[in-house]
Amino acid sequence: MEFSDYLRDLADPATHLSVAGLQQLNDLNREQVETFRSAWPQIPAERRRQVVRRLIELAEDSVDLNFHAVFFVALGDEDAAVRCDAVRGFWEYERHDLIGPLLRLLETDEEPEVRAEAALSLGRFVLLREFGSLREQHFQQVELGLRRTIEDDLEEDEVRARALESIAAPGRPWVQEAILAA
Repeated sequence: MEFSDYLRDLADPATHLSVAGLQQLNDLNREQVETFRSAWPQIPAERRRQVVRRLIELAEDSVDLNFHAVFFVALGDEDAAVRCDAVRGFWEYERHDLIGPLLRLLETDEEPEVRAEAALSLGRFVLLREFGSLREQHFQQVELGLRRTIEDDLEEDEVRARALESIAAPGRPWVQEAILAA
């Protein structure tokens, strides 16, 4: 089945989300990503939620599956639940190209649940820096974004708490002060 044909089937809520079908979203090439990006908004929101959640389950069951391209597209979805689940889909992703999209969600998303999920997800990069696996320049972006969130008195408590939880590992003086203030 052609990829574009599969995407039409994927958009049909009456079509069963089979493992074999969803595996067509594994390790997409550049052309497939663009085709997917164009088709994704045409899929009903509930179906997009189902797809992302099912892909997370499949990826957790098999380390050979790579749905990151789908999750990157879903980070920009109009539906907050899809964006949240897309962030969760990156549970084991450690490349620094995710930092920018997560910071954008943390700083600009209208939904507190999405901002909180992005803050929590940024914590992996803090830990990667602690283990010497992330360059200082990338860590500084993460630290600055989390710090701005923590210090924003207008931000939701849940979002600020998740940001504080994520940056706590290094034990920097400003973090210890923020913990005491919380």
